[in-house]
Amino acid sequence: MAALAGVAQSTVSYVMSGNRPISQKTRDKVEKAMRELGYVPDAHARAMISNRSYIIGLLTETTETTQGAELFPILRAIRATAKEHGYDLILMSSTCTTEDLADMRRLGKGNLVDAFIMLDIRHHDGRLKSAMKLGLPIVPYGDPGEPYHYHCVDSDTKAIVGMAFWEMHAIGAKKAVIVEDPRGDHEFPFINIFDRESVICAERHGIQLERFEAKDTRWQSFEPLTGKF
Repeated sequence: MAALAGVAQSTVSYVMSGNRPISQKTRDKVEKAMRELGYVPDAHARAMISNRSYIIGLLTETTETTQGAELFPILRAIRATAKEHGYDLILMSSTCTTEDLADMRRLGKGNLVDAFIMLDIRHHDGRLKSAMKLGLPIVPYGDPGEPYHYHCVDSDTKAIVGMAFWEMHAIGAKKAVIVEDPRGDHEFPFINIFDRESVICAERHGIQLERFEAKDTRWQSFEPLTGKF
């Protein structure tokens, strides 16, 4: 591989281990040689040398009403970004927070993952406080509403609602229907933001709001709305 790339064997090792800075030009030559030779790094050897697994644990909640059309694009985006940075994913799907914490302890204490990404963050999410004891980087997708010494990432719900109502106003809509979350307790922070901003934006654009109580989160529960507009 070193001969094909025209570099020293130590340079190849540095590119693979990341222990020393290598110029992008040299890195490109080594990676091109790896592709031409069909080289696949030994994951176990790399983990032993670097003390890293190059695997990220991704926690998400799935139930019988989980909407794949909403979840899958997020999972694909996370996977693609992880792959760009040389990481693989372990997907942990659970139906309760107890399962999440058990999985995190098992993977974290076993050095099977280098970090966690947590979806479905709730208000004052108790998983975060417990997860701090693992000593691993954790990125919550969602704002729990109180500091846990984590850098959270989130969608800008306020901007999304504003754009939606601007579009409705632009096409001349006079009424908007808000589909109420059937879980009812508004434990997810973005739901409160959505409700609050919907009222503000509706008043701003002169759009009448009507609320519809769905019996569950499946799309079939919206069928009563089909003949209404």
